[in-house]
Amino acid sequence: MSCGFGGANCVLFCCDFSSKMCGIFCLFSRNRDWVIPQEHLLNFYREHFRDVLHHRGPDCEGFCYAPGIFFAAHVLWHQGSRMCSQPIEDDHGILLFNGDLFMDDVKEAESSDTSWLFESLCRCSSSEDVRDLLKTLTGPFCFIFYQKSSKTLFILRDALGRNSLLLGIGEDSLILTSAGGKLSGYNLVEVPPLGLYEMHFNGDIKVTFWDERMSQTSYFQKEEAFLKNLLLSNGINYSSTKDFISPSWLEFNPSGCNYTFKEIFEEFSKESPEKLLQKAQSSMKFVIERLITLLENSVKDRVASTVTRCRDCLKDKEELPCNHSRVGILFSGGIDCTILAILSDKFIPRESPIDLLNVAFEKSQGKAIDWNVPDRLSAKEAFEELQRICPDRSWNLVEVNVTKEEKIKYLTKEISHLIHPRNTVLDESLGVALWFAARESRSCRVLLIGSGADELFGGYTRHRLAFDRGGEEALKQELADDWARLPSRNLARDDRVICDHGVTQRSPFIEENLVSFLLQLDPLQKCYPPLGPGIGDKTLLRVCGYHLGLTQTAWRTKKALQFGSRVANSQQNANDISEFLS
Repeated sequence: MSCGFGGANCVLFCCDFSSKMCGIFCLFSRNRDWVIPQEHLLNFYREHFRDVLHHRGPDCEGFCYAPGIFFAAHVLWHQGSRMCSQPIEDDHGILLFNGDLFMDDVKEAESSDTSWLFESLCRCSSSEDVRDLLKTLTGPFCFIFYQKSSKTLFILRDALGRNSLLLGIGEDSLILTSAGGKLSGYNLVEVPPLGLYEMHFNGDIKVTFWDERMSQTSYFQKEEAFLKNLLLSNGINYSSTKDFISPSWLEFNPSGCNYTFKEIFEEFSKESPEKLLQKAQSSMKFVIERLITLLENSVKDRVASTVTRCRDCLKDKEELPCNHSRVGILFSGGIDCTILAILSDKFIPRESPIDLLNVAFEKSQGKAIDWNVPDRLSAKEAFEELQRICPDRSWNLVEVNVTKEEKIKYLTKEISHLIHPRNTVLDESLGVALWFAARESRSCRVLLIGSGADELFGGYTRHRLAFDRGGEEALKQELADDWARLPSRNLARDDRVICDHGVTQRSPFIEENLVSFLLQLDPLQKCYPPLGPGIGDKTLLRVCGYHLGLTQTAWRTKKALQFGSRVANSQQNANDISEFLS
């Protein structure tokens, strides 16, 4: 079906139901006088980008033109009670939007995020108005908005960098896309989530940073310097304003928490893990209740704010009741994902099963394969605990087994293009594990992942080593560095890989109010490295898990995903360039 929408230049090809989540594409001419035939633009987009973006948004395709600009989008339905196709256009502007806005106190829950944002942006008459609007937005998102009156392209990734947006600079044009891969003439890079970018026809790019404190971190400055050098080397002027967007959740406020785990555990360090957790639980009820409430709200937004039918039943025009899984959880049996599971149970209808996706990789050939890798064993133990705590829920433990041959085949053929421009051994390992897990998400529209938990709660071995080396100050710096580089190291890559299967990844730990609270806590209010793995790492999260009834999972030690699933070789250096991604 082809129809016009909003503006005369838009063409849509859609199924007969609503749409929202998206793969977006924009080509912007660097030469105001350069007129590219629309047929050539469309053919270029279809040859190089259509397939990968269609995988992200299989429900609806649309494209439109403005002078010197081409827009295209593929959308996946999640929120809203009616169709909101993309690109969306009227006399004021054109919008491409990819993400979720969790802000029901500002907009109606049943309204489309895309429609609400478009109407809000169209009411903006200046850059200052756009910045004021951005202060109010919460959720994982990115957008490209063309304001017709000023002939300005506004480009934004949320401050936590949760959704992918790539930039490619060619001789005559710029490309912005959710995913792409290697392309001759355009060296794609991830757009750093520095703030609001404004692009004008004279080739200038101006950015207003999200937050003053954030802009002073070494990693932020490194990202800005990379982008600035890239633009200037390609003849594009770059500047930053003296203003800041400054959303309220980024303001620093004292947490009001006066405990430290050193004080709590000092006299009990030789007790059993369960005794230690019991002691902590009785000593810090306020922070436990506060953290669980914040995490509950985040999980609720991410599992309740989706359609009431699975992706298979959506295709059924009779709209029969659907009792299939609509939400899956990447499940290794660790404390992060098991807490997400137990909280999801509170907000997903009882008749809907929840899929727990566990991935294992073959390490050798020529003999019987043992799929009981460390993550499979821990997942089975946590699965039994979930059944005990939530006996009325139908939990599906989905065992995803990947042979060496299958891994190499899809890594070479598809996954490497999605991981690009990331290129390390670690990127390869995590990207492959997430891609295969998401492929088996079956009927699910949403896949929850535990991203951010290690960075926020102190879950890595390097956090313990930093403490051993330089005490609390060294640990504080290590945690700050890990958090600062999370958007560029993990989040955009994971978004590209998981969404390739038409399923949306959502990360409940990376939520504005939760992040704001945790960043205000001191390091030894979140972890206590002297106790070692199982209690000393992510201590605060483990205490919360124990409070929720996870008396075994709460103190279980677990390997990182790449080692627990056996996708990676522990002898490899994670930061080396992957032979498959180079």
